[in-house]
Amino acid sequence: MARFVLYGITCQDNQESEDEVYLQTRVDDNRNWQEVWASDMNTGDAKSLIWHSDYTDRIRIKLMESDGMARAAGSTAPGDDELGYFELTVPRNDTGMMEQVLTANVGGLSSTYKISYEIVNTPGVAAVSDWIVFTRLKCNDAKGITDKVYLTFNNHPFWGPLKMKTDGERTINRTVYVSGQCKLQLWEEDSTGNNDDLGSATITAQSYGAANSDREYNIQFRWRASSTRDSRYTLYFRQAEPQVVH
Repeated sequence: MARFVLYGITCQDNQESEDEVYLQTRVDDNRNWQEVWASDMNTGDAKSLIWHSDYTDRIRIKLMESDGMARAAGSTAPGDDELGYFELTVPRNDTGMMEQVLTANVGGLSSTYKISYEIVNTPGVAAVSDWIVFTRLKCNDAKGITDKVYLTFNNHPFWGPLKMKTDGERTINRTVYVSGQCKLQLWEEDSTGNNDDLGSATITAQSYGAANSDREYNIQFRWRASSTRDSRYTLYFRQAEPQVVH
């Protein structure tokens, strides 16, 4: 068994002046499509999704653009355009965060969308899991005059790199799926390719109270080379609740 985790969708080039897009999924032998998300999108828009589904053989994902007509649950309406399709089988190992680019040209109108997802292997049963929203990153003390930092989750980049200075703060608002224990790291990007590890932490599922509460938690990252060369960052987060559980 594996768990497909859907994180977000980015519109790199919309089909019309504004696309009314929706996502459908089909799991294993189920012949019915399930609509899991819908929104209006323009070029440059990025939307966070909070959805996951367990599967044993394969999962199919389809992106559609609505023509504005009413549609029944799990179906498309006449005139709706398919903007992309892909399917995934059960991998040997966890994939980390992945991206699937979907391109289409329908009636001379082109579009490009990018879907972010992850596949987590589970031992035949649903894993103990949480959804965590990383809300903001504060630079308490920069390593240099300006640091170019990014975050990785289970060794896969999921935010940045962006420049930060002492006392500066960046909004993140990125949701990740936590199964068991997961590793979080803060890095400084180096032009030579020798990026500096500014600190790491472990996130453990079901350790942070009720979902969608206002309580905010934080992680401290500390890098220290000497008494005069160090850096300190604080990452803030809270627990979220899945939008749909299949």
